[in-house]
Amino acid sequence: MKCIVVLLSAVVSWPAYGQGDFVPGHIFINEFNGEPCWKSGVNRIREIDPLTGENWLFADQEDGLCLNYDMSFTPDGKRLRVVDVGDHTVKDFDPQADGALVYDAGDGISGPIALAFDRQGYCYVGNSSPARILKFPPDGGPGTTFANVWATGLAFAPTGDLFAAGTWERR
Repeated sequence: MKCIVVLLSAVVSWPAYGQGDFVPGHIFINEFNGEPCWKSGVNRIREIDPLTGENWLFADQEDGLCLNYDMSFTPDGKRLRVVDVGDHTVKDFDPQADGALVYDAGDGISGPIALAFDRQGYCYVGNSSPARILKFPPDGGPGTTFANVWATGLAFAPTGDLFAAGTWERR
């Protein structure tokens, strides 16, 4: 079984395009076969140019991916944030696919499977073990438990309400 999550880049939130920035309009596809890196799983992010149809590898196990589930651009558009359930981390990737650890077990991350940002730049991470949504401030300070629910997907409505797929709750 192959699961693919598609993330479309949002041109509106990006600063002026310059060398080394993500290209506005490019599509990033999170591709994995459900097996973590230690079981020889295929875990990679591909970048697609929709104008030409060309695609290429953006990041994979060599770049620190183990079992990536969800991803989103940071509010400033400068980094691609990825939740990695395989090694219980949240990482940021710059346009050159250089990854940096953002959160890990020391921050309460355990089995992250969903990710979203609100208008103020807070980062919400859906944890699978224990089942809860963690909220991290834009300045990178410590996170807090936002809700004790199982969330396989997170998205904000225009009203600011956070919706969590896999649950029947809205907060």
